[in-house]
Formats: sequence, C-alpha cells, structure tokens
Amino acid sequence: MNILRSYSDGPYHVVFPTLLEEAPFLERFSSDETQLISQPACWKNLARFKHLRYLSIDSDEELDDRGLKKIFSFTHLTELCLFLGSPSIQISLPNAVHLPSLRSLVISALPFVIDNVLHCLAHTPLSSMRILYYPVKQGNDNPNGEQLWKSRLEQVLPWSASLLHLEFRERSPAMFEAQAISILDPLLVIGRLESLTFLAPIGIDVTDEDFRHMARCWPELVNLDIDLRTSEHARPEATLATLEAFATHCPRLRTLHLPLNLAHLPPVPLVSTHPLEELYISYVASSDPSLLARYLDALFPYLYSLRGHPQCEMSMLHQIKGENGNGDDNGNIDQNRGRWQQVTRILKTCQAVRQHYRQRSNGYISGLI
Repeated sequence: MNILRSYSDGPYHVVFPTLLEEAPFLERFSSDETQLISQPACWKNLARFKHLRYLSIDSDEELDDRGLKKIFSFTHLTELCLFLGSPSIQISLPNAVHLPSLRSLVISALPFVIDNVLHCLAHTPLSSMRILYYPVKQGNDNPNGEQLWKSRLEQVLPWSASLLHLEFRERSPAMFEAQAISILDPLLVIGRLESLTFLAPIGIDVTDEDFRHMARCWPELVNLDIDLRTSEHARPEATLATLEAFATHCPRLRTLHLPLNLAHLPPVPLVSTHPLEELYISYVASSDPSLLARYLDALFPYLYSLRGHPQCEMSMLHQIKGENGNGDDNGNIDQNRGRWQQVTRILKTCQAVRQHYRQRSNGYISGLI
C-alpha cells in the first residue's frame, strides 16, 4: 500500500492498527482529517512505519508543536508537506533538528509558523522548497514589506548549496514597491537552482540588465516564473534583450514566464537553437504579430506553447483607445483581440515550413519513407 487518504467516516482508533497489520511497508501517508491525527497514539504509530517516505498533513486546528516535534523525529522521511491554516496555532520548536533523508518541504502557513519550521530545519539538506505565506492582519507592529521579504529570502541561505527547486507565494491583496532589485540578492547565490517560482506582492522595475544578471547566476535553470510589477497592467522595463539573455546563459531552460515589453524589436533577430518549449509573457503583444513571431522563432525554434495575458492586453487596448478619444470603438477593440494567438499561428507556420524544408533536404517524399 502506497498511500492512505483519510476521510470523516471513522472509526479512527482502528486505522493505524489495521495499517500496521495490513501495510507494514507503507511509504506514503496523507491526511486532511484532523480527528485522525488528533488520536493520542497517532504519531507514535506513524513512527513505526520505518519505510514511510512521504508525509502530508492538512490540518486547521489539531496539529500543534508536539505534533510537529514528533514529525521532526521521523528521520526516514524524504518528502514533508504541511498545510497549517489555523490562525490560533501555537508552536515552539527546537533550535535545530537534522533529518538526513529529507529533501523536499512544502509548507503553507502563517509567517511565524514558517519562520519556526525553517529555523528548525536549517541543518537539513533540502533540495526542494515550496512556501506559501498566509496573510496576517496589518498592525502598527508589522515591518514594512521590503524589510519583511528581505528577511524571508535570507532564510533560505542555509540551503544555497543544495536547493534545486524553490517556490515563494503569498496570498496578499496588498502590494508594495521595493526600492531596489537587491531585495532578491539572497536568491542569486543559489547557483544550482533549476526551478524558481516567485509570486509575491512586490513591485520592482526589473530591467534587461537585472534579468541578464539573474540568467548568469542561474545557468542550470529549467523553469522560471517571476513577475514583480506593481500590477498586471504596469508597463515592464524588460524587453526582447531579456529573452536573448536567458537563451544565451540558460541552455537547459524549458519554461519561462516573464513580463516583457516587446513594442520595439532590434533590426536583426538573434538566431539560436535553444530548446525552450513554453513561453508565457504577461503583457500585451504590441509589436506587429508577423515580426514578433519571426523573432521568437529565430530565438526559440522548438517553442510549442506561447501565451500572453489576455486581460492585460484588453485593458491596455481600452486604455490606448481612451487616450485617443475612441474608448467606445468596440469594433477596433475587437480587431485587436487575440494578438498573441496571431503570433502563435504565425510561429507554428514558421515551424511547419522549417520541418518541410528538412524533409526535402533529407530526401523525403510525401507518403513515402
């Protein structure tokens, strides 16, 4: 038996004795039922599964520091997922524990809970971290956003030599503007990073040079998803030069999500054989679709998924029309819908033509091999 997911049909006191008898080599355990994990012998029984590698606990109320301390004694775990949504949870964890096998941590909780857990695991060689901060009520004692996120990012420094996958998210409607891109400096020292998702309420004007520096710092990147504008409609500073930088310095990159302003294209496209497969640009496609498709095809000839931000596109088009005194001209707005879809269709045509040319060069004839 690989996985147990518990539901509210009880009786809970027989679950673990039954598992120990029927599935002594249990490797994966997942529970979102607080009545089960609140059983007095829950953690003692779980500790008896010496082959347990994956543990996921989703609890709004019952998991306290005693439960966490028990979990942190499971030295055989390789993956740990904690979803702790209770606003009244109280924890006081040891200064440090060493879980030699633990490689992956997923945690979703209030900031002070996450702070305690990361401090406790500072000596554990994690290679993957996914962190979701629940928002806290704003008060006079809350630090400013820039100071807060600077300290959060500095918390990952103990894993700068081991981290391969990192994800930061925060559910917060409040946006703040950072004074400088240096707030991200703690992430730039993670030289082996393969995957980064950074979706936080931070507004920074990221330039081509900033993104170029990121690309040089993360040469092993495979997936990157980052957007640091003050809003989805804010005009990005970065341009096509950013794509060229990632194509040059990140040869393994497969998925890229960035805000870019592609209104102005250089005279000659950079031609490469970069293997990027998925590109999501969270801004309006304001260039000529055929010209933009030509540039993207030259840069990323294996691209099979290209998406833009439709809401951002429509909002910007309405704004442009309003500035020109034609805000009610729905016919013109309709003509500009789907610009990214136009770019995609032209891009696919370029790829098909190139494929046909290869077939001709290799002596293929339609219907024959």
